[in-house]
Amino acid sequence: MNDPKIYCTGNGNKQLNFYVKQGGESHFLFTQRFNSTAYDFYKNGVSLDKAMSFKYSKKLNCSIMTKVSEKITRYLKYIEKEYDMIILEKTRRIRQEQLRYAA
Repeated sequence: MNDPKIYCTGNGNKQLNFYVKQGGESHFLFTQRFNSTAYDFYKNGVSLDKAMSFKYSKKLNCSIMTKVSEKITRYLKYIEKEYDMIILEKTRRIRQEQLRYAA
């Protein structure tokens, strides 16, 4: 399975559109107001681990990036349910455990 990448694009209306790309497919996550720090970080795509690093690292103390990371987590959970995908490691572990008990 391909590692998911998170990336954003500017839409010309002072907004950023965030997407997750996995296995050659891109799925829209959310739109937020333009922020140059977020745009510079996500414009070329970053691994899911790197995108989530702002949520868990005290060293990377940037409230905008922490909020973006939290939004990414929420919307990834929605995408997983909506498209029956596995993106987050937690979901992968839960599904493997369910299969183990179902057998």
